[in-house]
Amino acid sequence: MSHSLDARSLIEFMRLAEGLKSVLRHSYTSSGRVESVAEHSWMLCLMAMLVFDSIEVEVDRLRVLKMLVVHDLPEVLTGDIPAFFKGNNGHHQIEEEAALRKMVKPLSPGLRKEILALAHEFEERKTPEARLAYAIDKAEAFIQHNIAGVESWDANDFLYQTDFDNRRHQAVLFDPFMTELKRQIDLETMDLIEQAGLMARASRDAVQRYQAGELSGGAD
Repeated sequence: MSHSLDARSLIEFMRLAEGLKSVLRHSYTSSGRVESVAEHSWMLCLMAMLVFDSIEVEVDRLRVLKMLVVHDLPEVLTGDIPAFFKGNNGHHQIEEEAALRKMVKPLSPGLRKEILALAHEFEERKTPEARLAYAIDKAEAFIQHNIAGVESWDANDFLYQTDFDNRRHQAVLFDPFMTELKRQIDLETMDLIEQAGLMARASRDAVQRYQAGELSGGAD
């Protein structure tokens, strides 16, 4: 099945994909403006490059990068839905799959099949590559919230950022390195909240763990 495409089709698809630069996320940059999905996707790929040599699990690095590049493409049509608004019934996944099928129409059959397969693999999270990509996706969002500062958070952010037993938090624990990274993220999260005098807005469990020193172990 051919992966090649003509120049006009490439331009048509790029025109569609460019829309991701204008889709805004439920997060801010350090300068105080709202972050775009495209900026998030770029940071994911950069973060992947940084962790590849530190993780203990062998992965196909190019496949991880491809998943990170394409998995948010449907948001050109669906918009970004904050994680704490997504239910567990899979409805948003059905919408995103339909949107992605529309997005890839200009591409060759081979490229369409590849992109759809990558997106499906990411959502299934059964392969090491998909689990790592998902872990990076979640970890980057937690890091970005901390970079932006607690002044940019709403009530949902405080609870989501400190709900350490949430499945999206747990998904970051891909291997020892990612587990240590997550501990450092959580410690920074609680430090920022404490410094702002907003501990009452964090989850009770997170406050208890923080005050008990459970987030301070490991190598600094």
